[in-house]
Amino acid sequence: MDCIQIEVETKTEAVEALSYYIIDELEGGIEICDPKDVISQDKTQVWYDLIDDSLLDVDMDKVILKAYFNVEINIEDYVSKISNQLVHISQFLDVGTGKISVLEIPEEKWAHEWKKYYKVFDIGKNIVKVIMSNYGFNIIDLGKDVKSQAVLDAIAEHNVQLVGLSALMTTTVESMKDTIAEVRQHYPQCQIFVGGAVLTPELAEFVSADFYAKDAMEAVRIAEKVFQK
Repeated sequence: MDCIQIEVETKTEAVEALSYYIIDELEGGIEICDPKDVISQDKTQVWYDLIDDSLLDVDMDKVILKAYFNVEINIEDYVSKISNQLVHISQFLDVGTGKISVLEIPEEKWAHEWKKYYKVFDIGKNIVKVIMSNYGFNIIDLGKDVKSQAVLDAIAEHNVQLVGLSALMTTTVESMKDTIAEVRQHYPQCQIFVGGAVLTPELAEFVSADFYAKDAMEAVRIAEKVFQK
């Protein structure tokens, strides 16, 4: 399955609001690439050699946000929606209109496209779904803003052995903790991994998850471990 990448160059201040809009309203997966982190990192680290060199040409007050969508989307419509959202954000923050570009990523490159980037900071549920599906895992997508009962019902219906939960905002971490507690109570054999923009290994421990996935490929490695693939 091919993938559409819509790339937005904008100011750091716009990233959180725009990321939330893309994941919540457009149901896309995202990566955030900050050139300041490239400059600050030790060049001896292995992943440094895999960075997208164009990041070094980005202004230090800008960030590249890469949004990923199914190839069947109406590209003009989605670009227009993202552009309009930037205009809306600029009414409250001095972020300008940004610069938007579009790229189609062929299926044969999609599963390994992450290697072009020096570090993945934000991942959406959809990008995890696509990559894990490409690695042969059967994904039950419950959507966004999911109640604990829906998770419990899905575990029972599909005999789920591994649950993945994602949080973009810090306000959702407590709800994640509550959901995990309910899963533990009713299905103690089920393992849980967490990820998302605000999650850290420490927060993963706080919510009592079994695993922390810093990016989509780490989610794949976790699933391979759980299912011994």
